[in-house]
Parts: sequence; C-alpha cells; structure tokens
Amino acid sequence: MGRSRKPLSPHRRPEVRILPLPPVYINSFNNMNKLFYYLPRCLAILFVIFVSIFALDVFGTGESLWREIGGFLIHLIPSYILIIATIIAWKKEFTGGVIFIILGVLAAFWIKNSSFSLLIILPPFIIGILFLIG
Repeated sequence: MGRSRKPLSPHRRPEVRILPLPPVYINSFNNMNKLFYYLPRCLAILFVIFVSIFALDVFGTGESLWREIGGFLIHLIPSYILIIATIIAWKKEFTGGVIFIILGVLAAFWIKNSSFSLLIILPPFIIGILFLIG
C-alpha cells in the first residue's frame, strides 16, 4: 500500500528539491595567495637544511671530538644567518625578501668560480623574489 499524495492546489507549485552538492573551492586568487605565502617559507627552510649539510664535512678528520664539534659549529654560521633571515622574512615579508636578495649578492661575491656556485647563489635570489611577490 503506497502513500497517497495530496492533490496539488492550483495556487501552489510543486516543491523541487535539489540534492545538496558539496561546495567547490575554485578560488584561484585564494590558492595563489596560499602558494606565495608558503612556497618561499618552505624553500627557505629547505635551503637552510641544504647549507647545513655542508657543515658535516668536519667529522672524520681525525681531530679530537671537541675540535670537530667546534669546527661543526663554526661551519654552521651561514645556517645561523639563514635561520635569522627566515625568521625575519616569516614576520616581515618585504624586509625578508630584501635580506635574502642581499644574501644572494654577498654569496655571489664570496663564492667565485666554484662548480656548485649556482646552487648557493641562486636560491636566495629566488626565495627573496618570492617573499617580495607574496
């Protein structure tokens, strides 16, 4: 036995129900803002890790452990500078972008005719420009 439907009155239109669809987030400006917010920060952190790896070459030199630790801490000075620049850039994007570009210029003057010079010189420029865009 089926349910009986009420007859439609001539003044009332039938109710049409549309299934609720999940909201689609296709706001490209919002996604680009998120991209330019997180991309330079992630690249800065990855660059700090990349530069820090070079400090590991002091171990296994045959020196005493304390001399190796001292050499390791000294070799981490560029990483300390990059960490400070990243913290500043995290809070003040324009200032951090300028600082990263200046660090790229300083690296270009400091590292000359090296086989991996572009790996050290180019990332600060790119990170600085991304911070300025964001």
